[in-house]
Amino acid sequence: MTVCELSNTDTLLLEMGLSPKLLGYSYISFAMELIYQDPKYLRAITKRLYVDVAQAFGVSTYSVERDIRHAIGNLFTYGDYDCINSLFYNSVNPLKGTPTNGEFLSVLYLHTRPQMAKAVMG
Repeated sequence: MTVCELSNTDTLLLEMGLSPKLLGYSYISFAMELIYQDPKYLRAITKRLYVDVAQAFGVSTYSVERDIRHAIGNLFTYGDYDCINSLFYNSVNPLKGTPTNGEFLSVLYLHTRPQMAKAVMG
C-alpha cells in the first residue's frame, strides 16, 4: 500500500501537492487523458503529445513543455515528499533533480492505469 490513494490522475496530482493554479497542472491532466486513449503518446512526447495539448489549449508546444517542466519542478520542491517518494521510489536521482517530463508522465500512467481501466469497465 502506498502513501497515496491512486484513484485518478487529478486526485493523485493534488495528493502529491501539485497546485491546480499552475498551467502545467492542466496540461499534465489533459496529456494523461490522451495517453490513456493511446499509450503510444509516451513514445512521441515532443512530436505528438505536446502538439496535441498545445492545439487544445491554443498555445505553443514550447509553452506546454516549459509549463509541465515548471509544474514538475514546483511539485518536487514544495509537494508531499512521502507521497512523491511512494510513487517514484529510487527512480529519481537526487543529484539530477526532478524527473524529465516523459519520466513523470510515464510514472503517472503506470500508477493510474489500473484505476482508469476499472473506471471504464465499471
